[in-house]
Amino acid sequence: MKKKFYLIGKEEQRLTDTTFHISFEDNDVLELSFIPKEKDHADDDVSIHNHHLIELEDGIFQVIFPHEGNTYIIDLNLYTKNAFRICLDECKTGSLSYTSAGNRPITNQEKAVDFWLRFFDKHDETAIDDYLSDPYIQHNPTVKDGVKAFYDEFHERFKTDMKECTTKIKHVSSRGDLVFIHNILKRSPEVRGHAAVDIFRFENGRIVEHWDVIQKMPESSVNEHPMF
Repeated sequence: MKKKFYLIGKEEQRLTDTTFHISFEDNDVLELSFIPKEKDHADDDVSIHNHHLIELEDGIFQVIFPHEGNTYIIDLNLYTKNAFRICLDECKTGSLSYTSAGNRPITNQEKAVDFWLRFFDKHDETAIDDYLSDPYIQHNPTVKDGVKAFYDEFHERFKTDMKECTTKIKHVSSRGDLVFIHNILKRSPEVRGHAAVDIFRFENGRIVEHWDVIQKMPESSVNEHPMF
């Protein structure tokens, strides 16, 4: 069953003009459209004027609203494209897609992911100009501080030992001004690669500090669980 809700709010609301399409595991489908009060909408769809929107952390929102005797509590994770719904005693998980008119600010999570994939998977060095700023503090002991030092290090390595480097992001989370990326980095297609966690600190919307922890992917394991 598909239900369409218009969540009427203030024009400066963070998710204004964003529409979420959520497909839950039991084939229940919700469409949530956050719109300003004066915007026209279809009369046969449900208008919610008393919803509450909470930003739990960067890129993760919770929306709460009543409908037909139920209270909908829905968590929206804008990066993983997942949604979680609590409706009275019933819990459901679902997949999420969304469209936006462009007024929703890009989150630090989205910036970090775009930087990581463009730079380390596509070797697009313009990602440095888009996201890094000095003074850039580097905690990796093999790389010097500063944006230029970071560029120089990988500009040369992309021509040599990292020429075929690729990466896949497995998990992403954020807290405050920090973004955590759990990834697998392979310097060439034939190697097992390394499991890594990279941590980025943002200031004024730019990456200004970096930590990483790297573990070589083993040939075998004493337990049955995968690395990711």
